[in-house]
Amino acid sequence: MEVACTSGTGKLRTPTGLDKTLKESLNRAFSYLQSIKERKGLNETLGLKDIYAEAVDLSGSRVECPCGIAFFVAIISAIQNRQIQAGTLILGDLTIQGNIKGPASIVESLQIAMESGALRALVPLSNKSQFAGLPEEVVEKLDIVFYGDVDRAVIKSVDI
Repeated sequence: MEVACTSGTGKLRTPTGLDKTLKESLNRAFSYLQSIKERKGLNETLGLKDIYAEAVDLSGSRVECPCGIAFFVAIISAIQNRQIQAGTLILGDLTIQGNIKGPASIVESLQIAMESGALRALVPLSNKSQFAGLPEEVVEKLDIVFYGDVDRAVIKSVDI
């Protein structure tokens, strides 16, 4: 997930040809951010910037990508000009009301992330029961951090 902010009028800009599920996920996360921008003190900032989002499928497998939380974190990172911690994978999607939707399974995602060089993974609390089913190698090599809301995901993934 790549996100950039430029001068603009507060719009979300995505390339044509994005997978429908991915585009819906990005739109939900952006809608949620729009609904809380005043509370977060981002009203003026978001009104003067356009958010550009690009998703790169490094595996080439064209898998569905419900990545609303990662997109939300990436927007906050870009707006605040702060880096997301290197090697971080963020699992989970977001509703327009800010509710977290965990993936059906974390096992394959975390295995692939570990094999691809990830150092840490942020996982929704709703997936905590699957932790016991992870291969020992994944548990040993990945710093797995659980989060229960979008603010915690931002705090746990963005460099201070």
